Amino acid sequence: MAARDLDRARLVAGQSGQFHVGTSCMEFTGERMVPGSTPVSVVEHHVDRYAFAQPLALGARILDVACGVGYGTDMLKRSGAKLAVGVDICREAVMFAHLTYGSAGTLFVIGDAVELPFSDGAFDLTVSFETIEHVPIPADFLSEVYRTLSRYGTLIISTPNRRVWSPGSVGRMRPTNPFHVHEFEQLEFHALLRRFFPLVGMFAQNELSSMRYLVDYSPLARVVRPLRSLAARGPERGTAPRRRICKWQPGSVPRYLVAVCSKKPSASP
Repeated sequence: MAARDLDRARLVAGQSGQFHVGTSCMEFTGERMVPGSTPVSVVEHHVDRYAFAQPLALGARILDVACGVGYGTDMLKRSGAKLAVGVDICREAVMFAHLTYGSAGTLFVIGDAVELPFSDGAFDLTVSFETIEHVPIPADFLSEVYRTLSRYGTLIISTPNRRVWSPGSVGRMRPTNPFHVHEFEQLEFHALLRRFFPLVGMFAQNELSSMRYLVDYSPLARVVRPLRSLAARGPERGTAPRRRICKWQPGSVPRYLVAVCSKKPSASP
């Protein structure tokens, strides 16, 4: 994670913005980053997920579903994306994102994750972090993501692990978090994603600047290699410690599940 990315996100977290915080969808509940309210520790984990996706941004048309106030969309655009589009259902968040990060190549749109206002195959890379647990019918959301991805497009998606955040709940039991409709365990999340994507690599996020793979991702070598090569190069001047992508060690439970999904039947070299 580049230090400048974290500094920019912290700056947004520390300012009040040009809307009245405390109304409608921008009221701080812990579920959405609200300028002037979200703790820096929460911001850091959100930024880290975008940093994980950055190596795939170069030259890509990117969609950020549930982009919030837009700091992550901006990170991906500045990583070399051809186009970065953020979509969010919250009008105030989209307004803030547009005023703060909007440019000729960085656009923000009001829209619903289950009715994305884009044409088929419009994007090469879609990211959506901490979104799917809020959607009443997750399959409808994934269907829209799949539709708007290009023929060989990639999705990077994350969700909190139900075993950590709603211990003891099973199946369709309501999660502990009142804002979540449905949470997933690793196998359930993987099975749902495989209904849409032929290749799914599962990672775990517990600490900053680290993603650990939960299952062998060799079929996804073409997609994942840039993520590993960036980590291997080490930190550049002015960046945080280099990212680690290594095997998950049994004995602890992932706090967050992060999946890299490819529409291409074979993503090997």
